[in-house]
This record gives sequence, C-alpha cells and structure tokens, in this order.
Amino acid sequence: MNDPKFSIKLIGKSGKIKLEGIVTLRKEYFRIKSKEYEIITKYNEIEKVFLKFEPQFQCFCQLNEKKLLKFDFEMKEDLLKFAKILKEKQKQFRDHKKEIIDQEEEKRIIEEFEVFFNEKNEKNEKNEKNEKNEKNEK
Repeated sequence: MNDPKFSIKLIGKSGKIKLEGIVTLRKEYFRIKSKEYEIITKYNEIEKVFLKFEPQFQCFCQLNEKKLLKFDFEMKEDLLKFAKILKEKQKQFRDHKKEIIDQEEEKRIIEEFEVFFNEKNEKNEKNEKNEKNEKNEK
C-alpha cells in the first residue's frame, strides 16, 4: 500500500513560507520533505490536532515539546483527508502508549501486592512460631 502524500506549506510566525514540500504519512511517523529540509515526526509526539478553514485551509499539530507545526493546504479535501489520517494515527499510537503504561501499572500493582502478601505471610508465620513457642514453654 502506498503511503498518503500531500503537498503542503509550512508557514512561519511572520507569515512567510518557511518550507514548501511533500508530507508523507508513514506507518509510525510522518515525513516532511522539501529541497532543503527533511523533518520526521512520530505520531506519538502529537498532543493535539486543530483545523482552520478560514481564511486558508490549515492544520495545526501541537507536539510534546510544545512545538506547533502549521500546515497550509490548497484544497479543503486534502486538509480533511490529511487530518483524518493524522488523528487516526495519533489515536492508534496514543492508545498503544496507554496500553504499555497500563501493562506497566498492572505489573507494578501485582508486584506491590506480592510484596504485601509475602510480608503478611512472614508475619503470620512468625506469629504462629511465637504461639507454638509460648505453648511449648508452658
């Protein structure tokens, strides 16, 4: 299957075009490539995706490091298609990340429970030994 590609412009804060190129949505990341630059961003780095339709068709991606990528599109259809794929990928990788965190949390809880359970067993064994010793002494 071919990776979806879009022609985009990255606009700087001054409003000038910083980069014109092609963004390719890969399996685990998207790549922005122009004559001068190549930027690779993993989907799990995306915090939020915003769309703006006026005065231009724009997509904003807020990244983990509080960076903001702003994409300008010529056509509304491209913007919507791009945003839809981006949101799906973001959710997929966020859910995967959450799954990993949940598994780690589950493992930690089990380990804590095992430690607690073992400590409780040791106390019970000591109490039983003490009781036996007391009975034997009498």
